[in-house]
Amino acid sequence: NSPFMGGQYDVIIQCSPLGDFSADFSNRSSNDIKGSLARIHPRSGAKAPLLIVVGKSGSHHFPADGLHFGFKQMLESRGFSSVHVVQSERMPYLTGDIVELLPATLQEVVLREEWDRVTDNAPSKFSNLYKKFTI
Repeated sequence: NSPFMGGQYDVIIQCSPLGDFSADFSNRSSNDIKGSLARIHPRSGAKAPLLIVVGKSGSHHFPADGLHFGFKQMLESRGFSSVHVVQSERMPYLTGDIVELLPATLQEVVLREEWDRVTDNAPSKFSNLYKKFTI
């Protein structure tokens, strides 16, 4: 294992708070772990770099503070699109135009999840008879 020091990415999935990282995104030259978020960039040749945040703004995973808002703003200024995936009572909010931006493997996961919801593989709270008989 090696410490996280930044890097180049197509997709970043943030499913936990950023914790003790530095909110100073202007200091890219630092070699310490706390400043590693400032060293995240889109991969060279990435067509649609994407930040996926699990949870809404102000939630446990994305607290309403300078670190989290600054991180998202920094990534967007570097070409990343961002989306918050929020679990509702019926289904997560993940639209088709966002799904098209995902790498093929994640698209398959999303499509499988949606398929399971409209077939017998879905718990009843995620589906209904109309959906099951109109596929």
